[in-house]
Amino acid sequence: MVCRASSSAPCTVTTSGWICQPWKSVPSYSMRSLKRGISTESNQAYKTAPVAMRIYLSGFMASGKSTVGPLVAERRDLDFLDLDDAIEDEANRSVPEIFAIEGELGFRQRETKALWATAENDDVVVSLGGGTIVSKENRDWAMEHGLVVTLQVDADTILDRVADEADHRPLLQDENEQPLARQAMRRRIEQMLSERRAAYEQVHAVVDADREPDVVASVIDEIATVWKHRGEVHNVG
Repeated sequence: MVCRASSSAPCTVTTSGWICQPWKSVPSYSMRSLKRGISTESNQAYKTAPVAMRIYLSGFMASGKSTVGPLVAERRDLDFLDLDDAIEDEANRSVPEIFAIEGELGFRQRETKALWATAENDDVVVSLGGGTIVSKENRDWAMEHGLVVTLQVDADTILDRVADEADHRPLLQDENEQPLARQAMRRRIEQMLSERRAAYEQVHAVVDADREPDVVASVIDEIATVWKHRGEVHNVG
């Protein structure tokens, strides 16, 4: 089977191969039109193929970005960078400390600065913060400078992963900087997922990340190969 990605018929990869179908909000893997352009002409697609290979992994907190990212980097022989780590190194403070001292606005300003700095590396996988691409400015910049893939998981999976570490996650704390109770935390997660869903889906590809990290990394590796060449998408099942 051969298909081409387009805004009217994005491609979904399944165990049996690639399927072109109307866009769905929760696919196993969805490739929208690749912004700077999958062309229907292979020659044109190859002309626009980028030299750099920057892969930006987006998604809600605990979606697996920092676990999957190094696996993708190893597969493609790229560097790996956790954006939160870069922010902490530059500020000489932890993320919770930045939130406490500078507020969320101060953190977001540092986040944008750290994101732009990734342009200095042409071959890197970057694990973005959960809110990085909520900013249209950040989202547009990332999509102009690399491949942006969202790792998608549901609220229950996120809750199971973060419930015991909320003291390190300011957005899951109350006004007294204490972790929310479990049910309140779930409501907060659902609210934030709802608020961010559109931004998370307005990227090059969305991947179901409620699977083993190696499987998710393999799918992203395949997506990156397609994106790099911007040409025909062949059966990869």
